Amino acid sequence: MLLAGVDIGGTFTDVVLLDTETGTVVTAKVLSTPDDLVRGVVEGVLSACETAGRAPGDVDSILHGTTVITNALIERRGRPTALLTNTGFRDVAEMGTEIRYDVFDLHLRTPEPLTPRNRRLGIGGRLLADGTELTPVDEAEIARKAREAVDAGAEAIAVSLLHSYANGAHEETVSEVVRRELGTDFPVTTSHDVAPEIGEFERTSTVSANAYVMPLASDYLGRLAGELAATGLTPEPHIMTSNGGFVDVPEACRRPVALVESGPAGGAIAAGYLANLSEVDNVLSFDMGGTTAKLCFLQERRPRMAYTFEAARLERFKPGSGLPLSITVLEMIEIGAGGGSIAHVDAMGLLAVGPQSAGAQPGPACYGRGGEEPTVTDADVFTGLIGADAKLGGHLSLDRELSRAAIDRLASEVGGDLDAARTAEGILNQVIESMAQAARLHAAERNIDLRAFDMVAFGGAGPTHAYFLAKRLGVPRVHFPAGAGVLSAYGFTVAESRVDLVRTSTGQLSTLDWERQRQVLAELREEAESRLSRLATGLGPHEQVIELVADMKLRGQGFVLNVPVSLSAVADGDSERVRASFGETYAAAYGVAAPDGEIELVSWRLTLRTRSKSNGAQHGWEVRLDEAAPNRTRRVTMPSFDMDGEIPVVRRDDLPDGDGMAGPLLVEDQNTSIVVGPDATVARRSSGDLVMTIRS
Repeated sequence: MLLAGVDIGGTFTDVVLLDTETGTVVTAKVLSTPDDLVRGVVEGVLSACETAGRAPGDVDSILHGTTVITNALIERRGRPTALLTNTGFRDVAEMGTEIRYDVFDLHLRTPEPLTPRNRRLGIGGRLLADGTELTPVDEAEIARKAREAVDAGAEAIAVSLLHSYANGAHEETVSEVVRRELGTDFPVTTSHDVAPEIGEFERTSTVSANAYVMPLASDYLGRLAGELAATGLTPEPHIMTSNGGFVDVPEACRRPVALVESGPAGGAIAAGYLANLSEVDNVLSFDMGGTTAKLCFLQERRPRMAYTFEAARLERFKPGSGLPLSITVLEMIEIGAGGGSIAHVDAMGLLAVGPQSAGAQPGPACYGRGGEEPTVTDADVFTGLIGADAKLGGHLSLDRELSRAAIDRLASEVGGDLDAARTAEGILNQVIESMAQAARLHAAERNIDLRAFDMVAFGGAGPTHAYFLAKRLGVPRVHFPAGAGVLSAYGFTVAESRVDLVRTSTGQLSTLDWERQRQVLAELREEAESRLSRLATGLGPHEQVIELVADMKLRGQGFVLNVPVSLSAVADGDSERVRASFGETYAAAYGVAAPDGEIELVSWRLTLRTRSKSNGAQHGWEVRLDEAAPNRTRRVTMPSFDMDGEIPVVRRDDLPDGDGMAGPLLVEDQNTSIVVGPDATVARRSSGDLVMTIRS
C-alpha cells in the first residue's frame, strides 16, 4: 500500500509517501499557503508523487494532521456560537471554577467565553445527579430559544445541560428540536456526545469549543476531500486526533475539538516508533518547526497521555489561564519558539523572541520574500549554523545579507554595545533557554530525570538547535532520524489506530456494584470496536490492545488521579487490587503513601488501539542532497558554546560508519542542518540515523 502523510506547518507543508510493501519513503516539502491551506496540501502530495514516479491514483490512504482547529481557537476565528443550558446556569461558562491561576496577580486576565452572555440562553427541564428526570424539557420553549439564538447572530449551537453525562436524553431532545426548527444542516452539538463526564464547567467549555469550530472544520475538510479527489487522489483522508489516533472526515466534522493537537501528535508518535527500533526506552521528542517547538516525554517508548487540555492560554506556563477541554491528548509542551519566531524589543527594552512568527508569508528576512523583521532562522544564517547556500525545502535560497540587515536594525533598537553578531547569538540563546526552562519545569513536575533520556530531534529547525538544548538539559545523546525535517508527516504513516472513550460512573470502592461497572465497560468497548473498525490504515496485520484507566479520588477530595486498572481486576470484581493500584498511583504522584480513607470511583477511560504484529519495520528513505564540495568549512559565531571560527561542513551521506566524527561539525541534511558541538561526536548507524553523544 502507498500511504501519504501530510503535515501543515506555519512555514512549510511536509509530505511523506510510504510504500508499505517495499519500505521506501519519499518526501516533499512545499511552502504552506495560509490563504488556502488546501492548496498547499494538494501541491505537496502531487509533488511527492512526481518525485516517487507514482500516479496520484496509486495513493491508497491519505493521513493528515492539521492545526486549523487550534489556530481558530487561539485567533478566535470560529463562527458565532450560542449555548443552550439550564435556566439559571448560563453564567457557568464565565464563572469557571473560581480558582485564580495566579493569586498574586492583581490584574489577572481570564479567557473570554466563546459564547457571549447575550447568546447564552436558559431552558427549563432538569435531571437529577443519577440521570433520572425531575422536570421534562419543553419543546416549544426550545424552538423559541433556538430562534432567539439565531436572531442574536448564532451560526452554531452548543447544548450543555446538568447531569447529561448520566443521561443524554434531554440534550438529544434539544438537538432534535433545534434541527427541526433551523434545518438539519444547522451545526448543533451536545455535551454528552463530546465529553460525557462529570465536570459542568469543563464539559460546557468543551462543547462550546466544538460548536465554535464545527462550521470551520466542515468547510476545510469538505474542500480538502473534494480537491484531493479532483486531482485523482480518491481515498477519503483520515485525520489525526490529539490522542494520536485517526478519525474519518464525518467524525472529524462531528467532533472537531478532538483535533486541537492533531499536527504535533505525529512527531511524538514517530519518535516512539524510532525509539522502539533503536531499543531506547526513555525519549524526549523535540520537534522545532517554523512557528513553534514541541517537546514530549516518552517513557517505555510511549508518550504520556493527558485527559484535559487548555487551548489558547493567556499565560503560557500558567494552567488555568486557557479554555479547558475535556479531551484525550498526548501530553506535550508547546513553546512559541520556531525558526520563524520574531526577535524584538519588549516593553522593558529587553531582547525577546516570539511568540509572534513570520510564518510562510512573508517569512524570515533571509527568504527574500519581503520579510524585514529578524527571526530565529535569520540568526541561524547569520551565525553560520545554517549555510546561506542551503536550499530550504530543496528550492528556497537564503540571503545572509538580508539577515544581517534585519539583525542590525534590532541591535540598534536594543542599544548598548551590542553588535549584529552578539545580537544574533543572544536571539539563539534566548530561544534555547525558553525551551530548556519549559522542559525542566515539566520534568520536575513529573519527577523525571532528564539524564536518563535520549533526545530525538526533528522538524526543520530541531536538529540545528538540538545540541544546544541537550547541553542545557544534561541529555547525553541525541538521535537525528533520516528525514528529520519531515518526521511529523512520517509519524502519521506509522501511527496506530486508536480510540479513547470516557464514561462517568460513580461509586465508593468498598461497596461498588461491579456488575454495573462491567456493563458500562462492555458498552464502551462495543462503541470503541465499532469506531476502530472504520479506521484501518493499511499498515499490515495488527492485534487489538485494550487499556483501562479509572479516575479515582479519596472521599472529600476535589481532584482525581488517573489510575491504571487491569481488566482481570474488573472481571473478578477485585476491589483490593484496584485499591492497591490507587495507592501506587498516589505514591508516585505525591511521594507519600495514600492515607486511609474511602476511595471513590468517578469515571472509566477505555482505550482500544492496534499494535503491529511485526513490531514495526525499518524504512528506507530516498534522500536527495545537493552536491557540495568536500572538506568545506563555514565560519560559526557561537562563542557561548565554544564555537567561534571555521568549522568543517559535511553532508549526511559523507559521515563514516562506525565511530563517527568528533565535533565541532556541521552536517547538512536534506531539509535541515545538524550542529555537532565541540564536546560531542556523531556516528551513523546502519539504519541511516545519526546519533550524537555529548561528553559529560
